[in-house]
Amino acid sequence: MKKNKPDEISYCKHLAFQAHYKHFSNKWYMMIVPQWFISYDGYRQSFYGSDKISYIKRMEKNHHVFNHLRFIVYTLSHDKPSTLFKRRYPYPFLSFGQLLSVDSAPFLDDPEWRAGESKEDRKKLEDAEGTLPFPIEEP
Repeated sequence: MKKNKPDEISYCKHLAFQAHYKHFSNKWYMMIVPQWFISYDGYRQSFYGSDKISYIKRMEKNHHVFNHLRFIVYTLSHDKPSTLFKRRYPYPFLSFGQLLSVDSAPFLDDPEWRAGESKEDRKKLEDAEGTLPFPIEEP
């Protein structure tokens, strides 16, 4: 809300993602990159959005990005339930399997990488690592 006009919206922060599609061994894979979108009315991009996104990304920790990814994968892989008035059917041309991990990614020594985070933030991420709502399938 605006500081000088508390009844008016200043901006809206939307969790979004970029999708990149790759074809390997006759299978399609989607790479998900969590992003933010800042609007001034819930729809149109805010002129000051890039400043706000820069601030958000500076403040985000590993567990924030990890939870955003988990939310996006869960949302994409589950059908919306039918409502009282409208029956929803799964889209037959697109489906999602399990979240895959990539072994060829560069190794980051977590204790050294997390040294700048508070003990509380490191504990949150360690606790969250084993609590995926879906199994991770190795390629």
